[in-house]
Amino acid sequence: MSVRVDVALLSGRSETIEVEAGSSIDALAQKAQALLGVGRSRVANSAGQVLPGTETVQQAGLQTGDVVTLHTQQVEVACARWKCDASAFAAIQGDASVLTWGDPDNGGDCSSIQDRLVNVQKIQASLFAFAALLGDGSVVTWGNPDCGGDSAAVQEKLKDVREIQSNTEVFAALLGNGRVVTWGNPDFDNSSAVQER
Repeated sequence: MSVRVDVALLSGRSETIEVEAGSSIDALAQKAQALLGVGRSRVANSAGQVLPGTETVQQAGLQTGDVVTLHTQQVEVACARWKCDASAFAAIQGDASVLTWGDPDNGGDCSSIQDRLVNVQKIQASLFAFAALLGDGSVVTWGNPDCGGDSAAVQEKLKDVREIQSNTEVFAALLGNGRVVTWGNPDFDNSSAVQER
């Protein structure tokens, strides 16, 4: 069974797109991107909720005549580096997953946590590690543990995260309640002194 939905940009331009009810939201987004001539985008329903790309049109509850909005995004690339030589890169892809390349020991390989890197909103890089802020307010890290690639010690505190920042060897997360949680090298910039304040 096919469904016809109107896909609109914030500018007001729109296209009517026909997709199978079993098609993914990502497939709908790709058709809309091609017809509207835009790049990387996410689909939001009439309530403004971003629909997960892996959901089907039917699972998202879309029906013929519904209007959805296509939110375009710039591709975001983060770089972990030593001096001027980049050692690893991470990019948020159109489906809000992450693509990495470069030195596997310094964040260039995220295969061990790839399945957790969904609905990625932002990536920050330290010297040799990465942290990704997900749409549900959680954080996923990978790369060199000495530079923040291992957040296991604070993972339970990394909920309702609103912002992440980094420096050379430390990450900091601002929570919805105003607290800050840090992880990484405890000897660098005395990060343990601001832990959860």
